[in-house]
Amino acid sequence: VQISTELHPGKLLLLLQQDDILASIQEQYENPYDEQTKQNDLAIKRSWQSTFLAGLMGFGLMGLEYAGLLPALDKTSTVLGISSQLFWFIIALSCLVVMWFSGKHYYINAIKQARYLNSNMDTLVALGTSAAWISSFIIIINPEFIPGGGHLYLDAALIILAFLQLGRALEIQAKRTTRESIASIIELAPRTAQVIISDKTGDEVEFELPVSLIQVGDSIKVRPGERIPLDGTIISGSSSVDES
Repeated sequence: VQISTELHPGKLLLLLQQDDILASIQEQYENPYDEQTKQNDLAIKRSWQSTFLAGLMGFGLMGLEYAGLLPALDKTSTVLGISSQLFWFIIALSCLVVMWFSGKHYYINAIKQARYLNSNMDTLVALGTSAAWISSFIIIINPEFIPGGGHLYLDAALIILAFLQLGRALEIQAKRTTRESIASIIELAPRTAQVIISDKTGDEVEFELPVSLIQVGDSIKVRPGERIPLDGTIISGSSSVDES
């Protein structure tokens, strides 16, 4: 049953109980930090996946190149029964897929910034890695585009993205740790309080209400050993309080 009223929640409970209707107030509370934690966990997982994939392919290409295991880029060399141009063409497309997977948000944000003639760090990353891939792809299509032969920078673009994603994962991890510390402090605050309501005869009745429903001027009771849910003024009684 849903009831819409301007009565104080405690007085509403009192009226219902006087008519022998059992009722209670439950707060529909969702901790915003729980959803943020889920989103952070997903972002950290994605960043580590992007770091691993981009780093594996980037450092793999670099290592194979220094070991001399990659074919020369020209129109006469062959590898695994295919021309070296086709081999590098496949490698370039594979790198493009990895770049999109690992740095998609950089390119999307850079395009959004460009629409408004703005730029930021994402623009720099997108331009740098895209330029490395495009220049390499041009050389693969036409090895004689640069006299004397050009250099491929496919591995550089991937390694840049790998380090950026590594930093992003560490940054999100640090923010999550800080947010969890703040959330743990907030969780120390009581969710409910004992509110004192006077009935028609003037007798005081106690109701447990969510803290969010307590209004200015309400009287609450705090028993020894309980945590104080809200700031207020002591109107009766005395006790010692652990302010920590």
